[in-house]
Amino acid sequence: MTEISGAIKSDERALQTVLREIETETLVLALKGAAANLRDKLLGCVSQRAAANIMDEMEAMGPVRLSQVQDAQKQISPSPAASRTRAASRWPGAAAKRWSDP
Repeated sequence: MTEISGAIKSDERALQTVLREIETETLVLALKGAAANLRDKLLGCVSQRAAANIMDEMEAMGPVRLSQVQDAQKQISPSPAASRTRAASRWPGAAAKRWSDP
């Protein structure tokens, strides 16, 4: 599984900044395989209307291949080879967290 550097522990302002940079299509696909608590945290950082649209798109998307979900998550997550500076600027102030961990 791809790792995400502490989105759960990040403050909402930092998450909002990161989410603005991510294409909706990529976010929808990445959230298809995310743990419920991570999905709820990220959706809580957008407007209710945007969260509802994302959830609708996830449902309308139907089944997707795990490899597609992982590719979308990799686009959002810092790679293990990425510098700590890049990871810290992307998801500030938290330890590594896996997408699928509850």
